[in-house]
Amino acid sequence: DKNSFKIICRSGFKLDKQDHLAWLHTQLQGWKPDLIVLDVFNRLHSMDVNNASEMRQIILELDGLRNKHRCAVLCVIHFKKQQVGGEGGPPGQQISGSLALHAFSECSMYLVPRDGDRKHLVFEAKEYEPPHSVDLDIAEKDERLTLAVKD
Repeated sequence: DKNSFKIICRSGFKLDKQDHLAWLHTQLQGWKPDLIVLDVFNRLHSMDVNNASEMRQIILELDGLRNKHRCAVLCVIHFKKQQVGGEGGPPGQQISGSLALHAFSECSMYLVPRDGDRKHLVFEAKEYEPPHSVDLDIAEKDERLTLAVKD
């Protein structure tokens, strides 16, 4: 189905601008997606990611999108820069910005770097037992990325 996947790029789009949100609601109303992917979170608003109060405002807008359009919302959030020699702690506590972002998430997936092209995919969930973590190999071949689950 040609309508099963849609990419919308809107330069300068901000979740904290009411006219931008109205535009997004209009897009979603006509399309009715099961999943919205917002990439990359820190560029999609003009708030301070380290301010829990400001992040709660954005989280409420994301909740509104999810509830009104009955779809999942996935936000791509990068890990914060690590101190040299420092321990990062659990993946949810390593994301950029306020811990309010981690607390908001119902279910999270973290792609944690390992040696070389290997990554470790870690899951967290509030309401159920998450799947076990898996190691992934990511490689480029013929200008395409390949992904392989490793035991």
